[in-house]
Amino acid sequence: MHHVRWFGLLWLSLVLVIACANTQGGPQPDAPQNGQCPGCAAPDLCCNISGSYECVLSSDPLHCGECGKTCDPVTSMGCSGGACKCGLGPECTAGSTCCNGLCKNLDTDPDNCGTCGRSCELGSACEAGECLCGGAVCGADEECCNDVCTPVVSDPNNCGACANMCTGDAIDCVNRECKCPGGGLSCPAPGQYVAPACCGADCVNLCADANHCGACDQPCTSFCLLGVCFGAPGPIPPPTACEFTL
Repeated sequence: MHHVRWFGLLWLSLVLVIACANTQGGPQPDAPQNGQCPGCAAPDLCCNISGSYECVLSSDPLHCGECGKTCDPVTSMGCSGGACKCGLGPECTAGSTCCNGLCKNLDTDPDNCGTCGRSCELGSACEAGECLCGGAVCGADEECCNDVCTPVVSDPNNCGACANMCTGDAIDCVNRECKCPGGGLSCPAPGQYVAPACCGADCVNLCADANHCGACDQPCTSFCLLGVCFGAPGPIPPPTACEFTL
């Protein structure tokens, strides 16, 4: 009799244990089934977000390929096919940055120096994320000419650009332009029927200027034609640019 009672208690205990296990460890109404949330279809993921399960896209950069795997915005542009990507290629390796879909080294790339899209001036190099010219950082009004930071706004030997020399009478460089001494007007390039020259601070055309016909301070009492001054005290050979050719 005691054996029967003992066996009954043992059977009842076993039933309670099994029931408790099914209640605590078995599938819950809102729990994922086989790794999927209700209604969540592969390849999307069922992730526990802030204590509740949600279906997220497999291209979610915060859950790329697996729950909680975040794509680094420095080395990638997003998530595709369950993998972090930089453009059409794989995620950049450590030390590289994803710039417009390409992996770049911001320490040495002259087109992406220090940050994506920052280009170094022609002639300078990118070192440790800085555009350097002969080891120095050039100012806003300087360019790197032969490894030297040069003020192209005022240097007559590099006026406006490296190796652009101010020649002839226009020997001053003002605001990147070759001008007559004293900061006068800028002189155009010589051409047929155009013989530019600096007369004082003014740039004149010796082919046609009645006050400077053929040469500075050579006035005409009548008119100036092709550098020949009509009415002048004595004829002056006209500049070659003024010579008439058929």
